[in-house]
Amino acid sequence: MDAQPSQTTADTASAVTHWVPEDQPLRVSDLAQRLLREYRAEGGTVHLAGCTLDELPVIRLPVVFGGRDVYRIFGSSDELGREVDDPLFYQLGLSRLVAADRPNTVSPREEGRLLARAAAAAADMGQGQPVGQADKIVWCKYARGKIQFTIGELVSQIPFGGWARTVAPPAYRCPASGQETFAVAATSDGRIVAAEQIGQCQQTGRRLPRCEMVRCAVTDQWVSRELTERCPVSGQMVLKQRLVPCPLCREPVSPQALDHGRCRGCRSLSAVCYDDQRIQPILAKYPLLSRWQWLRLAETETAFLVVAAGFFQRRLLVLDKQSLNIRYAARGNRGLSSWSAAASTDEPGFW
Repeated sequence: MDAQPSQTTADTASAVTHWVPEDQPLRVSDLAQRLLREYRAEGGTVHLAGCTLDELPVIRLPVVFGGRDVYRIFGSSDELGREVDDPLFYQLGLSRLVAADRPNTVSPREEGRLLARAAAAAADMGQGQPVGQADKIVWCKYARGKIQFTIGELVSQIPFGGWARTVAPPAYRCPASGQETFAVAATSDGRIVAAEQIGQCQQTGRRLPRCEMVRCAVTDQWVSRELTERCPVSGQMVLKQRLVPCPLCREPVSPQALDHGRCRGCRSLSAVCYDDQRIQPILAKYPLLSRWQWLRLAETETAFLVVAAGFFQRRLLVLDKQSLNIRYAARGNRGLSSWSAAASTDEPGFW
């Protein structure tokens, strides 16, 4: 049951009553208490930044539609207002009102213009039963502002907006992982991220988002992804300092990818015909390969391995998989397991 309202007189000489929702926050401090209790900043603080509470008029139109009162919100952008449906009616708290004075930011002339807009909105409906002039304005507070996280010298903000009575604290979206959270922490490189994402690199001790860390397949340590490379043979992430060159192809690989002095790529070399589609681009770039009697081919994630052999000699080429440029070349003799690096494929007798 509404309490006895106070009354003012608009320029139209209509008696208008002013109301506010019973449990609507009155001050920013009331709103801050409700919003900020949801957040946690590890080693820092959380507060509202630049929050405002704007009072928007919700006017009961001078018309009955479908046997019920019609309310509209009159903001600055919509001349005829925005209709209040059932969910919004209860969200605004229009079922439990208390009497109030006209806001001191609203002059009698402005009040008159609001009532004229309400009358125009009622006439525009085209249906419903006119009941006179609008005589009830409910002032609902709309909150706008930012939640600010401060950790040391680091600052991050998230905007929020909504009806003050029901506005919910927005989740912080972690810039590293995309995770939404209400708990934040700082990384060693100066970012505010989801606290649940914080991990520690076991090589450097630096605090990083877990999504930027990988497990080294050799040491079993969780480390910064930047400290690792992907083994082109096994596909495992390995600390760069733990990669070792394959004795044959010289590609840096995981020690676990070596067996009897060769990486898995070298051990997978198999004979290939000259008309094989895989070898065609290589022969096009290095046509002198066609002089050799036999070709064997293997590939890793980053390279092609080509062994060309004749009756007495053989050659090894390690080619970049994208450009087909030569990374490494070696000479060898058939029947011997040893190879000697070639300074250049242009040296006499290489081809």
